[in-house]
Amino acid sequence: MKTAKNTTSRRNEGTTYNAEGRKVRVSIPTRDEDLSDNENPDFLFSTTFTSLISKIAKGEIDANFYARMELANRGLDLNGNWIGFAAAAKEHKI
Repeated sequence: MKTAKNTTSRRNEGTTYNAEGRKVRVSIPTRDEDLSDNENPDFLFSTTFTSLISKIAKGEIDANFYARMELANRGLDLNGNWIGFAAAAKEHKI
């Protein structure tokens, strides 16, 4: 069953600072394209425990590390393409 569409896109990029104070590139949502709820970053943490979201926001948990670890566990590169488990672990430095 397909979820309802939202009009948020991840096409625009900007910069911000991570928990260590380093400048990083980020996606800035716009309203120019339909995305399913599953792909919409507005809902990324909707089912995540508040205690984990709080730790991520305080920099106690590196969400980027865990995203890269999940990609490696799936054998995918940064673009979501299959490259195999060993290559993905090497690419993501896991």
